[in-house]
Amino acid sequence: MPGGTAVDKQGLYLTSFQRKLLLKSLETDLRPEYRRRIEIMLLADAGQSQTQICEALLCSQETARHWMTIAQTGQAHHWSDRPMVSLKVMNEQHLTR
Repeated sequence: MPGGTAVDKQGLYLTSFQRKLLLKSLETDLRPEYRRRIEIMLLADAGQSQTQICEALLCSQETARHWMTIAQTGQAHHWSDRPMVSLKVMNEQHLTR
């Protein structure tokens, strides 16, 4: 492909390293919530609007906006830093205090 592979092409927000890391992460067995985070950032980087992302991934505008902001601020490589916590686990922890 002239001009390099799609991974090497410059997107709107992500560095080449971040894009490669996110694409590599998609190859693993991820929880749906984590996969959605990555897909939101990749679609935003490709120029998709918040509305287009919400329609494509069936996610809330709040979720899309949050992860688009993460990508825009150069923090995309931290996609897994905020683990998902089950409400049941959180409630049980709260009750034992």
